[in-house]
This record gives sequence, C-alpha cells and structure tokens, in this order.
Amino acid sequence: MLSLNFTGSGYFKIENQDKKYHGNLYLNPEQGGIVLDIEIFHKGGPLSYLKLPIKIDYISGELTNGFKLTLINCIRTNTHSYVGSRDTFTYAAAFMLEGIKIPETKYNQFTQVNFVIPDVLLWGEKSKYKINDNYSLAENLNESEIKIFANSQFSIGYNVFGTMLPVVETSLLVEKITLTQKPTIIIKAESPQEFNYFVEKYKKIKRYIEIAMKKEIDLIEIRSYPTKVILEENGFDYDISIKVNSSLIKVRNKKSVKLSDRISYLFKLSDIDEYGDFSRYIKNADKLEPIIDLYLDIVYSNEISAVRAFLNVTQALETYHSRFIYGGNIKGYKKRIEEIILAKRSDSLKGADRKFLLANSKSFVTLESRLAELLLAEFEIHFYTGKVDYKDFPKVITKTRNYYTHYDEKLKKQSIKEKELSPYVRILATILEYYLLNELGFGDVEFRRSKIWESVDNIRTGFEIRDIEENHS
Repeated sequence: MLSLNFTGSGYFKIENQDKKYHGNLYLNPEQGGIVLDIEIFHKGGPLSYLKLPIKIDYISGELTNGFKLTLINCIRTNTHSYVGSRDTFTYAAAFMLEGIKIPETKYNQFTQVNFVIPDVLLWGEKSKYKINDNYSLAENLNESEIKIFANSQFSIGYNVFGTMLPVVETSLLVEKITLTQKPTIIIKAESPQEFNYFVEKYKKIKRYIEIAMKKEIDLIEIRSYPTKVILEENGFDYDISIKVNSSLIKVRNKKSVKLSDRISYLFKLSDIDEYGDFSRYIKNADKLEPIIDLYLDIVYSNEISAVRAFLNVTQALETYHSRFIYGGNIKGYKKRIEEIILAKRSDSLKGADRKFLLANSKSFVTLESRLAELLLAEFEIHFYTGKVDYKDFPKVITKTRNYYTHYDEKLKKQSIKEKELSPYVRILATILEYYLLNELGFGDVEFRRSKIWESVDNIRTGFEIRDIEENHS
C-alpha cells in the first residue's frame, strides 16, 4: 500500500464553485501519490454522501504556508462522518501542478509537457555529453531535439538534458563530481490543450518504446508549460516550467541497463527515422491495444508462468489476424485464399498450400488457419519453428493451446510439454513481432526480416544447447 506523508493544510476551490473548503494534503513525491481530505465542519447529523461530486476535473488551492497548487482528475475514494462535528471527503488526484493555482477558465491551457524517462539512453543513442579530440569531456551543445512525429495538431520529440559541467575552478574542489542525464519525451501542441491531452499522447509513445526495448520503462519527472495567459495572471515569468506530481510516477529498484541490452531491442530511435512511420502507429494504436496488452504482459513480468505466456501470445496472434488480416466468415476466407494468398502461387503448389491454410476451418475460421496464414506471411519470410515440423506447427500450437485452456487429456500427447513451452513462447513472439513492426510503422520487409532473424538466432542456439545437454545426460 502506498505510504503518504502529511504535507499541509489549506483552502481549496472545486471547479467553478465560489465556496472554499478546508483540506489536508498528503503526498508521496517518490511514488506520485496525491490525496486530499476536504473537511466540512457542521453541527448535527452527517452530510449527504452527494454533498460533493464523486469525480472532480480539477481542484485549486493554497496551503497555509502560501504554497499554491492545482489538482487534476480527482476521484473520491472515501467519505467519513464524525457525528456532530465534521465530514471528511477523501479524493485521490492523478496530477498535482506545483506552485500555481490555475483559475477555472484557464486550467486547460498548456502548450508543452515534458516526460523524463530513465534507462532509455541506449535506445535513443543520444547523450548530453561528448568526448573532444583531446579526450576531454564536453557538453553536446549543438545536439537538437529529435523529432519522432509531427502533424498540424501536435509533435512528439526526444532529447537528453542533464547537469552542466563545472564552469569555475572552485566547482572542481570536491572529491566527487556527479553528472546526471535526463532522457525526455517532449510533447508540444500547436494550440493550447488540457493536461490530459498530453498524457494520452505520452501513454502511446511509452508503449511504443517499451515494445522497442522489450522492457517496462518508468516515469520519474513531469514538467508542464502553461500558456502566457496563465503565467501572466499568476505573476510568473513566461518561460517557467511547472513541476507536476503524478500517480504515473514510479521509481523502482531495477537492474541497470547494460550496453549489451540493445542487441535485443526490436528497434532503436534511429530506426524510426530511417525505416519507420510513427503516424501508422498513431492510426493503429486503439486497434492494437488488446494485442499490445497481451504482448507486454509477457515482456513486463519475470514471474509469468510458461503456460500463461503461451496462452497470451497465442491469443495475441489470433486477435491480430482477426483485427488486421481477416475477421469475416469462412466463405470470405476461402475466397481470400484463392484470390489473394495463392493468387501468384504456381498451380503445382496451390493444393498443398490450400490444405495448409484451411486446416480444420469448415463453418468458421479456426485458430489453426489463422496461425497458418501468419506463418506463411505472404511467402516473404520463413519463420523458425523449433523441433516442430513447419507444416505441422499451426496444428501443434492449436492443440497445445486447447489442451492448456481445457486440460483435455485427449490432446495431451499431441501438445508441447509444459517444461518445453518457453522456447515456443519466444518463437511465437517473434512471429507476433514481425507483424507488430508493420503496424508500428516499419513496412520495409527487409528491415523486419533482419530484426526477426536476430531474435531467432538466440532461440536456435537455445535448442542446440538443449540437444547437447540431453545427449550427454
């Protein structure tokens, strides 16, 4: 459970109400927890549960020490009545803008929000510093923001900020000089937008990077840039950035990222510029969401069982085929086989291919048929299938999925044993990644093939090592 520290008391206004309420603010800066207890003092019985709204878009306030703040996206989590004295309405806030009390009519006027994400320097291949010709360290002053995406409404960029190198000799008279780099996603809007607008864009790019790195990334800092209208009214300088406390901020103890880790990356930031089209991902993001959820569930967790991972990746492939390739009836699928998949195949090969693709599809398109088409991949790549024969792979995977879903003993002998599932999860994941890359904007077949074959080399090596161990046991 999140531990919260009492921060201070003050008075708060709810949305466009004129009335001020006394409240106590509780924060956990490291984990982004934000809770506000609004207290209403009274005489007599408890107040109505609906005295205050269940959900509040924003609350502005000022603590007794003069600290101003604005809470955004508040949801009531508890109501407690102290008979004859006061009622407490407890709200959890998604965001807190520190040091500024935004008026009701201006609370959604932002033009830029920066999100600091650690552990992505290798993915971004960009540093705040450089090595000079004389092997001395210097700041990379000429390095500009890398544009990931831009249209007429908003842009997404990447840059690395950090601490300055010492500029006076007295700064060198310490035993330890620390430099810190901050990889940052920068989201800008062409016209003022509410804060949630930037958060939704950040969530999409976060997932994009997590798929690329095959690991979960954290958010450690948020800074927002309000419009001049807000800053003028509150007496701030025009170029000020506002620190945002948030429940999205999570700081976990994780293993440090090593230089060798980038070998396993599905793609890097430089690949987006050379091969990618981020706009395709933006277009497909909602449609991809359940597929990415299943994929990242495997990527995120080190404790997920082989069975659950297998069921996840199989479901992801089935969902992908249904959503992006073919989601219609069996009649339409048979037509697709003849007119699209086998249109350019020689007549001598069509019979075997047709049988392979139809599998057991009679009244509906089966998982086996969907896996068969994904495996064929328009004959543009030959996927590795481990110890399972290529032509039997869709059937074996389907029977294995059905066995672990229903535990039908009739299917047990025809299924992959649980202790042998892990490499097949990785094989299926490479097939999924090949198609994900396309929907993420990497349409170049050669690029996608090269990335998948890099992953397959590791899987193939794993099978070879296992064979050696089995032969010597």
